Amino acid sequence: MRSEELLSIGTPFSLVRQEIAQLLTSSIGLKKDLAIPTINMLVNAKQGFGQFLLDEFKSHGGVDEGKYGKVEYQIKLWQGALLSSLVVGYHKPSGKWALYTASEKFISAINPSQEFSIDKIYDKNVEGILHALRVDIEYTSKDEVTAKLTRLTVKTNIVANEYILVPMESFVVLTEIIKNSLAKGDLLFTTQTLGGIRKDRFVTRNALVLEKYADSKAFAQKVSNEVYPQPLSLKLYCPVVGATSNTTGLTAPST
Repeated sequence: MRSEELLSIGTPFSLVRQEIAQLLTSSIGLKKDLAIPTINMLVNAKQGFGQFLLDEFKSHGGVDEGKYGKVEYQIKLWQGALLSSLVVGYHKPSGKWALYTASEKFISAINPSQEFSIDKIYDKNVEGILHALRVDIEYTSKDEVTAKLTRLTVKTNIVANEYILVPMESFVVLTEIIKNSLAKGDLLFTTQTLGGIRKDRFVTRNALVLEKYADSKAFAQKVSNEVYPQPLSLKLYCPVVGATSNTTGLTAPST
């Protein structure tokens, strides 16, 4: 399937793209740490948005209170997001991330025959666990993906206090900001720490800058036209300054 088939599905977070862009641009710059807008940040940034997510929670089978007690406000917000959206879950203890959804629209788009019972929402929520499916994505080309839905187990359940949740729209908007900046010929400095190793890079589509530090003018010209966004894998491939002609010339720091 084409990645756009998933990315074009409307969600509540489509309504706060302006707030997402504002939060992102305010955190971009020298001596600043890029902050990806989380669900909680957007609830604080947009008046009434929290209530909107609570309405999504209730309208899709969420239960406020039952025989085991009340469901916490934070759980209801996040479950409401999952029931209506595609969400990135960052697991704080392990430092790993995955995509999750409990949205009928996303589940049907990926696998119409997939069974997903909303009857378990309350029992899990009241224990501080979010009810969802994991979405495993693999890009097979620039814009084609294979998507698989995976049921969560006791070991892989989303225990809410161990996670940070971010709407997919935050990564889509960040990708657009970077692409637009590169299209203007800007030189961007990126730093990334993976596995305890810090990697600093300059990226640009400015062919003159790329030529200055490349071993081939033709190679620099070629890669200056190559930018491949893959937001569903949280990656954006773009030309890196200093790349040599025996490489792809692209770097893929996670967005």
